[in-house]
Amino acid sequence: MFENSHNLCYNYISFEGEGLMVNYDAIFVLIPGLPEEKIDSLIARFEKKLKDNGGEAQKTEKWGIKRLNFEFKKHKGIKEGFYVLMTFQGGGKAISALRDALRLQEEVIRHIITRAMEAPISEEAVVFPEMTAEQPSGQPQ
Repeated sequence: MFENSHNLCYNYISFEGEGLMVNYDAIFVLIPGLPEEKIDSLIARFEKKLKDNGGEAQKTEKWGIKRLNFEFKKHKGIKEGFYVLMTFQGGGKAISALRDALRLQEEVIRHIITRAMEAPISEEAVVFPEMTAEQPSGQPQ
């Protein structure tokens, strides 16, 4: 039953360098109305943060402004966001550094980092979980 299951991992793992490099997708939503130069500088800052911590950005796609499905408590009145998909390789240190950088950046409304899937992520498939009043901040439903 499990004789070929170990082969599935090789789609996600690259043995470059000293450590194990795993493919990840980071999707982050920026506040709307930012100038293109600011968006590019934020993306460059996040890519540098990855590189400084042993990761490597492979591809970045700007999806543009999309309507948000709901309002966030922290960002009341914001109905749209500028979506960005960043595909990268890295280990735990790179993920922690990127996550911290995304959390601390005022212009980032929301972010999520997941292990990359074989099929590329489409813009239509992205939905962030809704936060409720009973739920502690930062915890998925």
